[in-house]
Amino acid sequence: MLLDDIPGTTVHNGGALRFGPDDLLYIATGDAGVPSRAQDLASLAGKILRLTRDGTTPRANPFASPVFSSGAHDPRGLDWHPVTGELWSDDAGQAGNAELNIVSSSVQTPLALLERAVVPSGASFDRARRLAAFENSFFIATLGGHGVLRIRVGASSSRRILGHEWLDVGVGRVSNVIVGPDGLLYLVSSNGPWDGAAARDSVLRIVPR
Repeated sequence: MLLDDIPGTTVHNGGALRFGPDDLLYIATGDAGVPSRAQDLASLAGKILRLTRDGTTPRANPFASPVFSSGAHDPRGLDWHPVTGELWSDDAGQAGNAELNIVSSSVQTPLALLERAVVPSGASFDRARRLAAFENSFFIATLGGHGVLRIRVGASSSRRILGHEWLDVGVGRVSNVIVGPDGLLYLVSSNGPWDGAAARDSVLRIVPR
């Protein structure tokens, strides 16, 4: 086991796991329903954690602990801007106040507030340039029944959002989205018992027409 003692409950558990361009493991944890944990550096809840591959704390971590960044509430997606290298995260937040953040060791103002219809989950940048129209786009899987949210981002500045749009992918609830090594979008549809006995989870691939 690399790390334990991460608080968890039935809500706000975060859950994103990604290896970064620095070959370190980044782990997104939720506040487990206790918002005050997000700023408590003694707790691993409500954080972006960073570990080496063998589970030790990197020397460059700002708090001499696995904590890389604090102040998160329910972060579910992590990825790095393909040009600037900045780490982006979506956060389901509290009471429907979802956010889009650039992660750093100090607390920053959210890059954007997401509309209430968005219940963000996994997220990924398009960096493969297989689909030219999607270059530098940030894709957010959503659990609110709307599919995938595409955030159009400026190529020279990751802090410049040009606009957004919904992609109708034929399923309502999407728990994860990632750009594969072939440059195509892969989605995980996530159904629950409320969707009926015939509902099934599935993996989808989006290809050019």
